[in-house]
Amino acid sequence: MSRRLDLSSAATSKPKKRKHDSLLFTDHTVITVKVGIGEDASTFGVHKELLCSHSVTLNERLNSPTLDPLTLETSTEVFQTFLNWLYSKVLVVDGLDDSDNEGDGNENAGGRTSNVSVIAVGKKRRRDSGSSTENSNNLKRFCWYSGLDKCEQVFGRLLDLYVFGDTYDILSFKTDVIFEWQRFIISARVPPCPIIVNQALDRLDIESPLCRLLIDCYGSYTDYLRVDKGYLATLPPIFLVEVLLIALRHVEGDYDEDWEENWCIYHEHRDREEKDACRKRWDEEEDE
Repeated sequence: MSRRLDLSSAATSKPKKRKHDSLLFTDHTVITVKVGIGEDASTFGVHKELLCSHSVTLNERLNSPTLDPLTLETSTEVFQTFLNWLYSKVLVVDGLDDSDNEGDGNENAGGRTSNVSVIAVGKKRRRDSGSSTENSNNLKRFCWYSGLDKCEQVFGRLLDLYVFGDTYDILSFKTDVIFEWQRFIISARVPPCPIIVNQALDRLDIESPLCRLLIDCYGSYTDYLRVDKGYLATLPPIFLVEVLLIALRHVEGDYDEDWEENWCIYHEHRDREEKDACRKRWDEEEDE
């Protein structure tokens, strides 16, 4: 199956508008990129210069004299979303802006969920989705989140996108993806379920910005007076240690909640100009 660029077939949820980069090419070479596995494999035609300018890793691979076509280890859905972003600088993720994904009930008048216990939400998720171990073993490699509820599927899509950006060192794409993680997670004020956390720890270093965000989220949004040992036992031990350290800092009154305000601590900005532009973007979000 061969697919050419079709940006209109990407996810349909409402994107957050950004200032577009100028698409001025000095090299109009279009290269073939193959993604997916088996029946899900697809090929895309992409401007070589555009890929090279966003990733040192892809630049090195694309300038290899023996490389044709370029094969990337990701799903068609992830690469289609990336292409949409690459040509428009708008990140469109299915379900990201759906109003019914802003939590699992207990909504306040403002339409956002209150700071509920992760335990109540976790028990509901387990009734809906089964145990994290069973689901992790049975879900397909590139559709591992398909059995989760709508909110968790958004986290799953965002995780796949972030891992793609991390694998191929596409820093600006990673920043945009984690920015949407932050918008979504702080709006819901409920951490992703253990299946998402286990996937993140399996595919990323615990010191990666996204894993640090998940640790801060669990450390801040967990109701420690109603903690469910069985629920937390499904989380990776190394992750739990980091969360418990934050819990101790909460008890001692030594924890800085700045992670909800200083979003750039999870972004890998290359210079001050990028950081200032990111801060301006967040200020515009707050004004909407």
